[in-house]
Amino acid sequence: MKLTTRIGRPDLVDLVLLCSLTTVAIALLISWRDNVVLHEEVANLKEINSALRGDSNPCQVANPQPQPCKCPTCPTPKPTTEAVATTPANNMMPEFRPANRFGVLDYEYFTEKHIFSRSRVTDKGRVNRDTVGATLIETNMAVKFGLKKLREKGIDSLSFVSGQMRANPTLGTEFLLDYGKKLNRNNFDIPLVRVEMLRRASPEFEMISNTILQTQTVYMIMPLAGRLPQFQAFLERVEKHCLKSLPEIFNLHLSVIYFMDSTSEAGNVQDADTKINQMLAKFKEKYSGKFDFTTKVITDTKFSRGLGLETGVLEIEKNLDANDDKNPLFFFVDVDMMFTAHFIRTCVQNAKEHNQVYFPIVWSFYKGNDMPLQTSRYANTGIWRESGFGMACMHLTEFKSVGGFDKDVEGWGMEDVLIFEKFVQHESIVAMRAVDPNIYHLWHSKPCSLDQLQGDKNKVYMCQGALAMMEGDKRTIAMRLAKLEQETNS
Repeated sequence: MKLTTRIGRPDLVDLVLLCSLTTVAIALLISWRDNVVLHEEVANLKEINSALRGDSNPCQVANPQPQPCKCPTCPTPKPTTEAVATTPANNMMPEFRPANRFGVLDYEYFTEKHIFSRSRVTDKGRVNRDTVGATLIETNMAVKFGLKKLREKGIDSLSFVSGQMRANPTLGTEFLLDYGKKLNRNNFDIPLVRVEMLRRASPEFEMISNTILQTQTVYMIMPLAGRLPQFQAFLERVEKHCLKSLPEIFNLHLSVIYFMDSTSEAGNVQDADTKINQMLAKFKEKYSGKFDFTTKVITDTKFSRGLGLETGVLEIEKNLDANDDKNPLFFFVDVDMMFTAHFIRTCVQNAKEHNQVYFPIVWSFYKGNDMPLQTSRYANTGIWRESGFGMACMHLTEFKSVGGFDKDVEGWGMEDVLIFEKFVQHESIVAMRAVDPNIYHLWHSKPCSLDQLQGDKNKVYMCQGALAMMEGDKRTIAMRLAKLEQETNS
């Protein structure tokens, strides 16, 4: 269209058209500039990845002699000595280590039909999904490869039970596969063999190790203040979901550290010790050789979860006899938890002596939900408690290597975050995080006032946030608000 030039004031249509053409021209210039920057960034990323993999430099291929590089995306050639110094040994990527707890790589839990992940939620609200497509192919290949390697070692007649996997940016896909005896069509015995595998960035798998479970005592430590009815309910859950199906190679030892104060429902120190011991003695008698316990009452001291757990560790270490393992395995647990025998197996296998500690990501029920154990987890029953680090499995050596808990932290909260951060920063210990569908946190009310939380505003904020988060999913809360509004207007 040709613009008409007038001697007088330009027509309004001409001005609008001129402004539109100017805007389009500016947009094209900005787009061209952004594309140039984007292509440069992509080229730089390719060069970095190529150098980390140990690939040949495209400039060196085109220019074998030291001379200026003509490739516009190639970096300026550097001295050979510097290139050798910065190239990882054996063409391997450098080991990935997280800078803090937010960078820890989670494992996903999977079976033959389902996968559990805090990052995978289907459009129907299901937290787990069928293992289909590429994931199904990859997991099946890993399972078959593990069975093949076990047969080569003379271990036969085993079936796949469950596994965990994660993508490691510097190594590839890591697999932890558990195999056991199949009892019938739908039920498995507790897995007996753990196979660790790595699939590098290629179609091939590589077995890292395989371990056969040995007899193991798991020392559970529980700090407690009041809440004796809840403690009785905890023992009943342990019996129903764990002890009745716990394999003979595992033994449980529960150490209860009870904090006594003037408002305790247990009465005096003697009454508290007697009541707790009476509850535990019944279990020891019923599950002789499979369950044992110790108790300790702390008086004239404000409740501190960190202090309670630390006291439990020291008490267990002090009472070990000549036949006990000198590097016991601890499971830090709270009274509002529920777990299965399969979790005990995972605790044993994922907490490695001198090498690794295990902090499971537990399934936390919303208010009003305490559904029984099931294969399917639906988003409206709870969430993966990714912000919680209180449940943990570790050996005595690892616990001591980071100096244990911060005993100055009073009450509940923060002691678990602080010790997890210590493990993340430790040079030789791996802090393992993984969703675990075999351990649950049951909803309960929380005291969130300043007086009840030692005047710590940060704890009050965290407590109130946790309460709000566990009220329910968005749909449930929206329905409650709609019902409340309807009742108010009626």
